[in-house]
Amino acid sequence: MAKRMKANKRKQQKSVKVENKKLNRLVKRGKVKLKSSSPYVKSRKSEKRQQKFNSHFNRNERDESNAVDEQIQAEDVMDMLPKRELMKIWGPKRKWDENDDDASDADTLSKREQQVQKMKESVGNLATTIINHPEKNIKRLKELILLLDFKADSNAFKLSFITIQRLIAFATLEVFKDIIPNYRVVESEKRGKDDKRKLKKETKLLWDYERTLVQLYKLYIRRLERMVECIRKKSSAKSNFYFEIVPNRKALIKIATVGLKCLSELLLTHPHFNHRNTIIASIVSLAVCTKSEEISDLACETLSKLYKQDKAGDVSLEAVKATAKAIKSSAFNVDPKVLRTFLSLKIKEIKKKGAETRKDMKLVRGKLEKMSRKERKRNKEMHKLENQLLETEATENQKKKIEYHTEILNQIFYTYFRILKFNLANVDDETIKAKFKLALTPVLEGLSKFAHLINIEFFDNIIAVLHGLMKEDLLDSHQSFHCLKTVFIILTGEGSALNIDPQRFYTMLYNHITFVSFETEEETIVTMFECVDSMIVKRRKQISLKRVLAFIKRLATVALNNKRSTSLAILSLIARIMQNHKQSDILIDTDKCGNGVYLPEAEDPEFSNANASTLWELHLLRNHYQKSIRNYSAYIMNGLKNNSLVNKTPIEIFDSLKSIDLLPNL
Repeated sequence: MAKRMKANKRKQQKSVKVENKKLNRLVKRGKVKLKSSSPYVKSRKSEKRQQKFNSHFNRNERDESNAVDEQIQAEDVMDMLPKRELMKIWGPKRKWDENDDDASDADTLSKREQQVQKMKESVGNLATTIINHPEKNIKRLKELILLLDFKADSNAFKLSFITIQRLIAFATLEVFKDIIPNYRVVESEKRGKDDKRKLKKETKLLWDYERTLVQLYKLYIRRLERMVECIRKKSSAKSNFYFEIVPNRKALIKIATVGLKCLSELLLTHPHFNHRNTIIASIVSLAVCTKSEEISDLACETLSKLYKQDKAGDVSLEAVKATAKAIKSSAFNVDPKVLRTFLSLKIKEIKKKGAETRKDMKLVRGKLEKMSRKERKRNKEMHKLENQLLETEATENQKKKIEYHTEILNQIFYTYFRILKFNLANVDDETIKAKFKLALTPVLEGLSKFAHLINIEFFDNIIAVLHGLMKEDLLDSHQSFHCLKTVFIILTGEGSALNIDPQRFYTMLYNHITFVSFETEEETIVTMFECVDSMIVKRRKQISLKRVLAFIKRLATVALNNKRSTSLAILSLIARIMQNHKQSDILIDTDKCGNGVYLPEAEDPEFSNANASTLWELHLLRNHYQKSIRNYSAYIMNGLKNNSLVNKTPIEIFDSLKSIDLLPNL
């Protein structure tokens, strides 16, 4: 009897399943209409709600602008929020009444603390469940992201709004940092062809997980972009979500800072992952177009960190392109710190024109025609093996890196040349002129850093532009030293073959050394040492004795009117020049004095007649209150006989003694 009862139950279950299938077909065709009270209709309604919920996140085929507006609007998302958890935290929605019992400050503050604590618990539970099993609980990540869209009409909510936004944003950031893979996920559109093939169950599950992860990552980036855009004007912002809740400007800057920190952390920790272009674009726009110094400093710091840690060069190329485009669109009205981020790039080698060797196709075809079929097949196999060996030796990655670096430098130089060729004659506004002068400093610093990588075709134009800037007296001493450094880096490298007379630049350096004093910045002094080293010490065979003596005399005069560290570094520089030019001991020996009168005010060092003078400045420095300066001046006067003092370069001496200037006399 028991067996018969079981068999009858199985038959009934099978018949119910068959009837349900038939009913499904009839309902789909529209031949049958069911009552709303039936359990079948209720299940269908719940399925439709779930489909409506999921369709909100899967609108990849629609226009991007419409999708952004729909996903950003908070009112469209309110029905999809996890209401049970939010009801526990905030309670039911209600309008605020001034005569309510909860209107007192003490009650609102206590409520705020309770609600923040409850939110911490709920966010912590969601984050731990997702991190423990990300493949199973990836859909719970929607709930965590959508908590950023909730708003209420109570004072306690408004008081705790920024704290909760920060809490949810950083918690979601940590979840993504933990579950993002170490590879770039292929988008679902590119996998459309492969979807028709029969795949394993594990592969399908992995693809579904990756697709949902990328969609939720995109949703999170859009929420962060909404946080960042709240500091813009209300008319230009895409969403009014934060303007309705937080009308204060300082509070909006705090929210934007949270969003920018999350975007920066995502870019720096996972630069290989999807949608990095959108993150880079938002960070660059904040660095270039934002008036808030705190946010622009943070954005520029992120870009400089990205340039330093990027070894391949592909991410840096995207960031440099976006920055160059933003600078061009802003009509070069840019903060100098944005241009100074380019100095963090580590570029040592690029592909120059004429360097690549192309194969002669006629020779290749001739060789192939002489080969038999077997030899051709063997040749193909050998080429494949050689390419695989190149991949194992990482030569292919090196080639790509050089190509990326070449393109990066092209973008940087285009930006620099546009700024340098900006015509100030047609500009009457003094503010624009002041900003242009400030922007010149990082441009000239960048040119002096990357000058050895400039193509030889641009040498004449660059030298002409730099000479024109120095001639018009637009530059200060720091900028002028960088111009001179760039010119002589060009002339000592590939530009040595060019017919360019550097005499005018020697005259400019001779005149600008006089302005080095107590008030001169440390960077300017270091650049001056580099200029003298590249123009006199390294070009000792191409410079006349009269010019060398004039520079030694000018440096000794400047050493009398400077700090201890600067004076000692200048003395070491004089010692290096005199070691390379043995005939310069005329300035020490009083018996060997030249004819004529020394002209210290002459602009050209060739006509200053420095051989008619002596280094009487060393006698004054010999009585200096610091022992190291006394010893060094005596060392030069004795004919550079004791070599123990000349172990460091002038820049190393200056860097090691900078802190002594702040101490009392030693």
